Order: sequence, then C-alpha cells, then structure tokens
Amino acid sequence: MALATAGPKSTEAGPRPGAQPSAPPAVAGDPVDRVRELEARLNRQQEQLQGLVRIAENLGRSRDPGKAMRQMVDEISSLLAADRTSIFSLGSNKAMLEGIAVQGENSVEVGVPVGAGIAGLVARRGKPINLKDAYQHAAFDAKFDKLTGYRTR
Repeated sequence: MALATAGPKSTEAGPRPGAQPSAPPAVAGDPVDRVRELEARLNRQQEQLQGLVRIAENLGRSRDPGKAMRQMVDEISSLLAADRTSIFSLGSNKAMLEGIAVQGENSVEVGVPVGAGIAGLVARRGKPINLKDAYQHAAFDAKFDKLTGYRTR
C-alpha cells in the first residue's frame, strides 16, 4: 500500500511525514522551554498513536471497504495535517496502482501505471518521496489537478 498526501506539512528531502527524529536536537536555553518542547512532542506522538488505533478500529468494524477507506484517509489527513490524501495498492497485475483520492466528502478512484508520476515512481522504487512543491518534481503529472481544479502542493 502506498500513501500520498498533499498539504502544508510536506517536506523536501526530509523525514517521512509523521516521523520523529531519532534523537532530539540539542537546544541551548531555558530548561523550562525545553521541557515544554518535549511535552509538546510527546503529546503529538500520543495523538498519532491514538489516530492509528482509530484507523485499526474502523478497519475492523467496517463492512463497507469504500467507507473504511474514506475514514482511514480522513484520519491520515488529520494526523499529517494534509489537506488531501490518496491511498494506492498494487493491482493484481503488478503493473498498475489502484487508488482512492479523497478530499472531504468527495472521492475518486484512480489508476496509475507503476513508474508513472510520483506515486508510480514511489511504487517502483519502494521508497517515499517527500516534497515541498510537487510541481517542481520531474515525475509530477498535473493531469488530475487539471481535471479536479485542485492544485497539489
């Protein structure tokens, strides 16, 4: 399964969305400020874990795969502070990604050839690509943006 998100929290050549650094950076200054920073990080990690639990609960409860997928996308978008999220799975022929793109109540099923566009490139390489501006990446295909009127960030 592949995940694509768009929104203000994307980073270029940075850690995966939601990933925490292995060791906190050294911070000089007031120890009280440092404690507040660490508490904020801990709270964010707790929120993310609770979100993952909600995703698992929804998947276990739902009898409608489409509804479960929309709920999962909503939760992931919230956790990553993304305004749009798409989830892809590799089709049975291993040549096509089958996905669902969701924004609010609207969803669309999409198919992307492996190796085409950013999602297809991620599928072929098996590694995430995090971008600040998708339009700056050579593999980005603005076709869906033109169809939907949305501008991927």
